[in-house]
Formats: sequence, C-alpha cells, structure tokens
Amino acid sequence: VCRKNNFDTCVTYSELDQWAHDPAFQTLVNQQLAASKGLTLICVGFNGKEYKVTTDAAANPLMQDVNRGWLWRLREDHKEQVAGWAVGAVGTTIEAVKYGPAQEYKNLDALVADHASEYIAEQFQNRPDLVVIINKRTLDDKYFALVNGAGTTATETQAAGDICVATKRLGGFEAIGVPYFPENTILITPLSNLSIYMHKYGKRRKVVDEPEYDRVANYESDNIDFVVEEPEACVLIDNIEFVA
Repeated sequence: VCRKNNFDTCVTYSELDQWAHDPAFQTLVNQQLAASKGLTLICVGFNGKEYKVTTDAAANPLMQDVNRGWLWRLREDHKEQVAGWAVGAVGTTIEAVKYGPAQEYKNLDALVADHASEYIAEQFQNRPDLVVIINKRTLDDKYFALVNGAGTTATETQAAGDICVATKRLGGFEAIGVPYFPENTILITPLSNLSIYMHKYGKRRKVVDEPEYDRVANYESDNIDFVVEEPEACVLIDNIEFVA
C-alpha cells in the first residue's frame, strides 16, 4: 500500500553562493537534494513503525511515525524470522540474544553464523549476496578491539592496517554499517531483498524561493511502501547484548 511521504528539504543561500561559479552547479544542487531524500528513506526503512498523516518529529526523531519500514514489517508480519522479539498487544521485547566469553556465543561472528543457519531458508543459504546489516558503531567496536590489540612492531602494525582496509565481515558474511540502523540489532539478508515501491504517478514537487529564510526550499512527496520481497531470505536479530 503506497502512501504519501514528504521529503521536504532546502539549499541555503550560502551554499548556492559557494557553488554559483561551478559549471556543475545544477548537478551539485540536485545531488544535495537526492542525498537528503536517500537518507530519509534509509532512516524510515530501518526505524519506521507506523504511518501517520500528521507526524511528530519531536516525539519521533528517527521518523518512526512516517511509514512502516522493513524491520517493523518483519516484527509484525513475519515473527518467525525474528530472534529476540515478540509482538503482543503493545509490542514487547523478550529475552536478549547474548554473546560474550561466558555465553553460548563467544562473539558476534558465532552469533551471526548460527542465526543465519537456523533462520534463513535452505534455498537461500548459499546466496553469494547475503550481507550483514548492522549499526556502524557496533561494527566499529568489533574492529577497534582487533586493531587495538595489535602490537607495535612493523609486521603487527601492517596487519592491523590490513584489518581496517579489508572488507569487514561477520560470521563469514560481508558486514555493512548503515546510517540510522538501530543499535543492538542485526539484519542478515541480500540488499536486493529490501525494496521501496513508488507509485508511478504519485510524485509531486514544488521549488520555492524563500528569502525570509535565506534558502530555496524543495517541497517533494512520493507515494511509497517498504517491502521485504522474500522474508525467508532474512533473519532479524533484535536486542543483542554483550555480557562480559
């Protein structure tokens, strides 16, 4: 069900003045508008819980009331693909998925590998495009510990550097730190499994010069919906907790 979402943004006069001399002026403006819309879609897709005609940005700083995103769709419609979460009358987080030296899962890699094996359907297990989507801070914490534990000799320093520049992985899968992705949460799925449907004739846009605010405003809306194409090709691990 595609419903209207607003993507209003602006470019300030100071930004326009900085770019005015550049032959790629129009491209720079359009790139800024596109980046703003793209970040909004990412934020709603990973945090949206419900759709409200009138949203409250103060109460929902991560746009939880703009639309129902991919994660909430899994929690409500495909609970069998979610670990660490149960939806009751008001929605309830249940037992944490723990990892640490004294736990069944000693580290995030073990936690990811086991849940991927248990929850993702057999026909999707060997897809080469399965990735781990995670909060960047959680991912950085793991690699900081590896780099911080390196020694000071040339060989050890080079090895630590190699860790930083190499593709980051969790449980054998490529790991991607995503803006606005919830902390203590992991999603394993192909990126192509997360779709945004847009109503072909539902786009509206108006550009307005607003000198009272020293800006050019871009008022834009699209009729959209967030869809998980193959729920069995993913697992959402909620409420992850490190226990020392």
